[in-house]
Amino acid sequence: MTVRLKVAAIGAVTFAIVLGVGVLSWSYHDGKSADVGSGPHAEMVSQCQQAVRDKLKAPSTAAFGPMDARTPMKSAPGWVYRSWVDSQNSFGALLWADFECDVFVKDGRVVQVVPILTQRE
Repeated sequence: MTVRLKVAAIGAVTFAIVLGVGVLSWSYHDGKSADVGSGPHAEMVSQCQQAVRDKLKAPSTAAFGPMDARTPMKSAPGWVYRSWVDSQNSFGALLWADFECDVFVKDGRVVQVVPILTQRE
């Protein structure tokens, strides 16, 4: 095998490894997003977003970020969702807030949603 062929083979293997890592990373992230937004969690996400809208000055202007964090609650049956929302205040200025929703579940049904918003400065 000549030096040129060895260099080409090493380059091809390196490219394949980088491509494989990229595809695996993308599919892992995509799977997490799909998991949060499908099945029973889709209803929980919807109720969480509605509870956040209810706390905003201009709920119709709400633009939500991806709901990329979901963890089981330790103190009660339910889930904690985290994300962010852009919305206008009463003066029309766009504000960005992080939020967390504690979604309490009993017998597989949502019984309470508690949103907590933290305004970014």
